[in-house]
Amino acid sequence: MVNLHQLACALTVFSLIVPEAGLVPFSCASSIPSSPPTALLVEAVTGLDKWGRRLAELEAEVAFFGICLRKRYADPELFKHLSASASSWSIKKKILKTYRDGASQRIQDVRNASDRLWFLLLGKDFRQHRDFQNWNDIKRAHFNRTWCVKRKHVLDSVKRLSACGRMDGRLVDRNLVRQMCRGVSHENSYLDVPHASIVNPCREAVSRKTEEFLSRGRKFCLNVKPSRMDVFSSIQTVAKVVTQDEKAAFVVQAIGRMENVMGRDYPTERRNFSEVKAVKNELDCKSLEMLQTDKTGKFAVLPKPVFRKKAKEALDSLFVDWTGNIGKLRKEICGVLREEEFEGTAKGVLSSRHSTLSLKFFLKDHKPELPFRTVINENGTWQKVVSKFLQQGLEYVRLEDSLSLRNSNELIDILEVHHGRKCSIFSMDIKDLYYSLEKSRLLKRVKEALERNLVKFQSGSGISVDCFLTVLDLYLRSTVVEYDGKKFVQKDVVCIGSSVAPALAEIYLNSLDSAVVEGLGKMLSGSCIVRRYVDDIVVCTFQSGIAEKLESLIVSSAPELKFTVEKPTNNRLQFLDLKLHVGETLCWEYGKDAPKPVLPKKSCHSKTVKASVVRSLFTNALNRSCVHFVARAVRGQWQRLMNAGYEEDFIGRQMTLMNREKEKAGEKSRNRIAVMPYFHTGSHNIKACAKKFGVNVVFSSDFKLGNLTSFQREQKGCQKGHREKSVPCETGVVYDIPMTCGFKYIGQTSRCLNDRLTEHKRNVKIKSANSEIATHVQECRNCSAEWSGTTVVCKEINDVKRVVRETVKIRSIGNCISQASMLLSDRAKAFLRV
Repeated sequence: MVNLHQLACALTVFSLIVPEAGLVPFSCASSIPSSPPTALLVEAVTGLDKWGRRLAELEAEVAFFGICLRKRYADPELFKHLSASASSWSIKKKILKTYRDGASQRIQDVRNASDRLWFLLLGKDFRQHRDFQNWNDIKRAHFNRTWCVKRKHVLDSVKRLSACGRMDGRLVDRNLVRQMCRGVSHENSYLDVPHASIVNPCREAVSRKTEEFLSRGRKFCLNVKPSRMDVFSSIQTVAKVVTQDEKAAFVVQAIGRMENVMGRDYPTERRNFSEVKAVKNELDCKSLEMLQTDKTGKFAVLPKPVFRKKAKEALDSLFVDWTGNIGKLRKEICGVLREEEFEGTAKGVLSSRHSTLSLKFFLKDHKPELPFRTVINENGTWQKVVSKFLQQGLEYVRLEDSLSLRNSNELIDILEVHHGRKCSIFSMDIKDLYYSLEKSRLLKRVKEALERNLVKFQSGSGISVDCFLTVLDLYLRSTVVEYDGKKFVQKDVVCIGSSVAPALAEIYLNSLDSAVVEGLGKMLSGSCIVRRYVDDIVVCTFQSGIAEKLESLIVSSAPELKFTVEKPTNNRLQFLDLKLHVGETLCWEYGKDAPKPVLPKKSCHSKTVKASVVRSLFTNALNRSCVHFVARAVRGQWQRLMNAGYEEDFIGRQMTLMNREKEKAGEKSRNRIAVMPYFHTGSHNIKACAKKFGVNVVFSSDFKLGNLTSFQREQKGCQKGHREKSVPCETGVVYDIPMTCGFKYIGQTSRCLNDRLTEHKRNVKIKSANSEIATHVQECRNCSAEWSGTTVVCKEINDVKRVVRETVKIRSIGNCISQASMLLSDRAKAFLRV
């Protein structure tokens, strides 16, 4: 029997939480056994009819939102506010997901209400009852009819848009792309990028072997067979992340797999970099200096006299001699930080090893004079700690009337509204922006920006504006570089390469943006577009006679800066990674006339990295090109990949994979991640073994050719004044201390060797029980350590490799009193050939 009281209560509650009124019921042909035809029963059956129809419609809506997300499509009829060309897909995606989540929640509410009514009417086994099954079948039929209409509408719309050229990474037809790329070498000759070579302006004699080696580019990673020591160190690096109980099992399995992979031709201890050494020796013998180019990503060689001359010119144009006291500035910054209770940051400043910045020269091969660009690097210096502190504080600043672009996608969203219009366009570049900022104006504008965001800044950073500006002022005075035995500091404000430089430049140029915005407000609405990316400004006008006014407005808004103007060449203007076409109408195309070479296929990178390169290029070509130039952009990227050695089948396979919708797997709780260098045949075996133990391995590049032109820093050795200096200072070494009785002590340290020897001497003096040397001296009659006879067994920067080398050295000699830092199993000894 139906409990009419419970039914009445349920109907009352559901009328409040599920008010689905005004729906046309569909036939359910319900017959409730053993129940009188009361008004409550009629109302319950009617409610089930309405909710059944509503459930079908809601499920169809969820499916509709799902296919819209998969196909990256927003229905212009139902979502007019989402289909505006100025709205990016990321915004549309978020709103569509919100709608889908809301409909899913509504389905849950209506389904719970329906199940409760069926339970009250038919009991707990209502799902097996004929009436419920009929109701469910009719609901499913209604869903199929509704979903079929919605699905066909979406697929037809996507097909129509794809035929019109509005394609993206999920609407790519592999056969279409292949057809687009046919004859790529015969059409549009500017797309044919010649094989990268080195820049040799002085025509110095360089062997063909060296030129071919350097022509691979700075991203190329050498495929040098790893030594057994390198492989074992990588295994130990991953083992650190494995749980303690499974660590031994992992090491045994990884060694077993690698033993099957590595043959006799693999070196035991050191890798063979003879090819790199041969190139270095040839350049040294011919008195040549090697550096990287600024725009094309190639290597350049110059005679040393020419290199020194250009380096001097670059430094003299932007830097002045430094005569101050860098240590005093360091103490002043620490004093301010400690007053504001930033003790951790102050300790980081004091503990940093270096006080002067390293520098690197790039050859501006796109300019006729081939000048140098000077870039500094703060890594390893106390200035880096201060720069990061300042950068965190400036993150709380929100600028008004900013014309800044984050990337070219934002520019495309703006230009898409004006696609096909007749216009004129030009770009302006600020010469040496970072070196041209006036310090007094910068500090004033930073103060104004902080005061406009005062509450947010002080509550987030925890420092007052005045103290923050004091730290900034001291930092700008402390960016000292050292080159050729001399110290230099920039003439104005900040160097290229400083961590805080981009944020300071944005604040400084915000006054320029505000002045331009104010000037645009006085002009006719929609007559022009002005946007800026760091120091590059693009101006697009749709009304004749205002281009000159805009140029004058920009120049007058920042008279202290120097601007250069670039006009379109052959109706084409390069801006960021876009080629803007202004022939008959406004169009845009992804790519550059002189692009940097793509990562070579033969580079020692994993296939995952190379596949990502291919997909990224085609995704950008499809998403960042207009309808009229998308085919040309795809052909250009296809040719770049072919020139870099990628096979057509490999490219085509990546195009196919771009079409496949990735299934959203549940988020795995794999928080343990290990990083190890990639080398062919071996790294994937270790990764597969680590996966069984719940560790995700990420590969890093081992040795890129770009490392040949690293940042230069004056090598002064250890700057610490040791009381007792037994041996020459060295850091990151495995050392050997001889004992007078004939035994030896083998150890390792990442610090200065004399600091470690001082600790050993102290332990012997106080007869420390935890020191092997102190214990041996006490037990061995008339024995002492020969501190001055300490020798360096090997140098190794990597901590794990250094410990492995120390352990191998201890195991390889019999008269050693020290204990190994690492336990080696018999299988590990056999693998290392110990």
